[in-house]
Parts: sequence; structure tokens; C-alpha cells
Amino acid sequence: VKIELDKLVSAEFPVRVKLTGSPPEDYSCGSVVTTPEKVKLTGPKTVLDSLVYVETKPVILGRLTIEDFETEVELVEPYKTRSQLDKVKVQVNIKKAIETRRFQAIPVEVLKTPNSNLKAKKVSPTNVDVIVRGPQKDIEALDISKVHPFINLAEANKPVGIFKLKINCYVNVPKIEAIDIRPQEVEVE
Repeated sequence: VKIELDKLVSAEFPVRVKLTGSPPEDYSCGSVVTTPEKVKLTGPKTVLDSLVYVETKPVILGRLTIEDFETEVELVEPYKTRSQLDKVKVQVNIKKAIETRRFQAIPVEVLKTPNSNLKAKKVSPTNVDVIVRGPQKDIEALDISKVHPFINLAEANKPVGIFKLKINCYVNVPKIEAIDIRPQEVEVE
């Protein structure tokens, strides 16, 4: 009968949180922090030599997970080991899945009030770049035809000559907004 004895040792290992599920469509999981970040395990040397981390029992994310939360979670002790702690504190950051996207060289539309004689002979530059922001899935699906940079001739302080007007932008999709337009003004003649 051959008996092999293994040396009993202790070592620290980082804690890895096991996340299951996912937050709702417009949200994503941000940082996940444990306290403590490492735990001390005691066990056979051959077992500890094969470990890289200690995992927690599952932390469940679901359709109602829309804000940061903190919870205590049990550790899953590897076979034949013992931990100095049974549980760790887990802080999960949930963030709104917001993206930005740049559309380039979009033509500037010219608006005027009905019954107005104002006309824009020349708008310079004729195209602008627009950066939009909104939920990730909506930004990815957004078509350039839904982004409308415009000037409103009713805002002109001179009826004739050359003047500058601020560019506005309408995005024809709920929850998406234009956050930057370059250039911000155009020269109108």
C-alpha cells in the first residue's frame, strides 16, 4: 500500500465574482469590486498550486437590475481547502449603456417661417459633422437620414447681407440627442 502525503500550505488568492444573467437592454454591468479583494486559503500544496483565483457563488443580474448594488456572497471553496472567510462583500456598478456616434458631412437644412420673404442664397459651409448620444442599441441602428442639422432664418437679426446663424439639430429618434455640431455656426448670405 502506497500512501502519498501532501504538504498543508496557505496562500492568498484574488476573488472572482461569478455573474449570471444580464441587466436590461439599455444597461450594462460596470465595475465589480469585492471586499476583501483576496482571501487566504489553506489546503494541500498540489491543490493550491493549481489555483489562480477563488470564485463566489453566482450574483444574479436581471431585468430589474438598473442601479448599483452591494451584497454579501458566499465563496466556493475549492476541493480540500479552507478559507478564512465564508463570504465577501460584492459591489456591482450598473450603468446606462450610452454610446456616442459621429456622422460626417450632413447637409444643413434651411428653415424659414411661412409667409416669410427671407431666403438663403448661400450657406457656408453646407455640410456639418454631428455627434449624437443615446442608448447603445438605438445608436447602432441610427441611420443618417434621421439626423437633421438646420438653421432657422427666423433667428436672423438682419434681413439682408451676410450674417452668422447657430446650427441646431433634430434627431428623429426618441432617446437620442445631438450633443455636438461642428462647426457650430454657418455664414448665410
